[in-house]
Amino acid sequence: MEMDTKTYGEIMGALGSIRSDIKSLGEKLDTLGGQLSKAEERICALEQRPARRWDTVVVALISAAIGAGVGALIK
Repeated sequence: MEMDTKTYGEIMGALGSIRSDIKSLGEKLDTLGGQLSKAEERICALEQRPARRWDTVVVALISAAIGAGVGALIK
């Protein structure tokens, strides 16, 4: 009977340790989720940079064409 009580206590201790470990893992997952969200935002911003550069190039080309057209009309 004493052995059963000791074994029961060991099992309960192990379960308590497992419960604590699971709680710790959950907290770490929450932290990683937040970091992942921030990384996704930064990646999206980096992906949009080339598009903004192309927009700038297109605006510059259109402005140059309009400037050339106006210059040709003035001569």
